[in-house]
Amino acid sequence: MDPIIFTPRLKLTLITKAERNSPELEWLHELRSNEQATWWSIHGRQKNLEDTEKVIAGFLPVPPPPPLPTDNPNTPDKAEAEAEDEDEKTYRVVYAVHQLPTTTTSSTPPNPPLVSDRTAQPATTIATTTTTTDQSQSQTQTQTQKQSQSQPQPQVHVQNPTAAATTPTLIGLVTLTSLGANALTLPAHLTSLPPLPPTTTTTTTTTKPLTLELAYMFLPKSWGRGYATESVNAVFASCQRAAGATQHATPTPTPTQHATPTPPATHLGLSSFWSPFTSILVRAIVNQGNPASMRVMHKVGMTKTGVYELTDRRVFLAGEWRDRHSLHIFARLLF
Repeated sequence: MDPIIFTPRLKLTLITKAERNSPELEWLHELRSNEQATWWSIHGRQKNLEDTEKVIAGFLPVPPPPPLPTDNPNTPDKAEAEAEDEDEKTYRVVYAVHQLPTTTTSSTPPNPPLVSDRTAQPATTIATTTTTTDQSQSQTQTQTQKQSQSQPQPQVHVQNPTAAATTPTLIGLVTLTSLGANALTLPAHLTSLPPLPPTTTTTTTTTKPLTLELAYMFLPKSWGRGYATESVNAVFASCQRAAGATQHATPTPTPTQHATPTPPATHLGLSSFWSPFTSILVRAIVNQGNPASMRVMHKVGMTKTGVYELTDRRVFLAGEWRDRHSLHIFARLLF
């Protein structure tokens, strides 16, 4: 996976571990200790580092086991051991999201609220002017002053972080995790998409897609600006690059379109991050009380497969204890 991803407005940093006194743990605790950012998290808000460490252990990458000794007569057959390792292997992708330093003086309203925002405003499209720091500076100071007096300044996105006087600001987190023993078991029809055309596979790969679950959270200071959509799209693209499957990338649909499943890549290299899988299905679970995140799902190409009524789990969610949950299920085949 890409260790760092830049978008026009954001910097995404891959997190592989979060040790004590590390910036990664500080980032994660800042997010996990924020009540509004964790509003729709079943784990709620963490009040101390110890609680945060317990929660993040559920989605941070697991270190690989040490190699088996070769001179031990009790060592199992190599092929058998590798097969067991594949069965127990977990796939976890964690990106911290930072906002790049920007100069914003636009008077236009922001995009509709995203992530843990509890309002339900209609989706809108805002046209924004973007100017990089290395563009022509032929205008004189006098002309600039006249323009600033006669019309609103455009929004400026600084794409080169070294050119700004401040540092990137932490705003969120995006995670993709393979399903473990504690994952919610859903009916098959809620996590499947229309069948794909037949493909050829070799004996070294599997035809069953690897299912990952998407989750994200953002600090309230970043809500309503499209950062969730921008971040998730960037992570999806990185997943495709990690598999060498960029040529099979699904175009992000417009709000009026639906995502079309694409055939899996059949010639992934042995160095593929996702080996031995040749296909990845991403699922997302969104509570009915969180329409803002439902809009994000559509914007990143996820297809709604149905609603699952969960009645056997009592959790403290969105400020109250709940026994019943209407969960909207979304899915997308990345490759």
